Amino acid sequence: MIGRDDWSGLAKLVFWDRAVTLSNWQAGILAGQRAYLPQSVKHMSPEQFIRALGVVPFKTHWPQVRQALLPSERVGAAMLDRLWSHLVSGTWNVKPLLDLDQLARREKEFLLAAIRAPGITKYRLAQELGMQYKRVHEYAKKFQTLGMIKLLPQAGDTRRQLHIYPA
Repeated sequence: MIGRDDWSGLAKLVFWDRAVTLSNWQAGILAGQRAYLPQSVKHMSPEQFIRALGVVPFKTHWPQVRQALLPSERVGAAMLDRLWSHLVSGTWNVKPLLDLDQLARREKEFLLAAIRAPGITKYRLAQELGMQYKRVHEYAKKFQTLGMIKLLPQAGDTRRQLHIYPA
């Protein structure tokens, strides 16, 4: 968490002469307020942003907060996306399109295992997770539709196996 003295200097860097308290900023960010969010993403380093907001609120709310950014502003949020991915999954490849805690336990296991092992086949993933192939196939289709993974055939494969890659 960031201290009061650190926040006053950071607030001047981002908001110039506007007096913004840390608690007001945190509430505004979590609400996705346009008065705070675009400027904060643009002018704060990812480390400063996460320290000011707090790691737990960042992990919990970033996918929803990110939706308040315009597509042109999301370019500046790319590093925050990567850090969120690393904090929640241990990998750099999870897109913040949905809250992973909202997923069922087995769906989350599937998604994280698929992203951690790019190029794995659905059959192999089913074996590793101890799931039925049918269930892995359903999850793969679901997450492909959501844009979280891609299903691609391997070049030179004589059998028609689809391999799972992060989107």
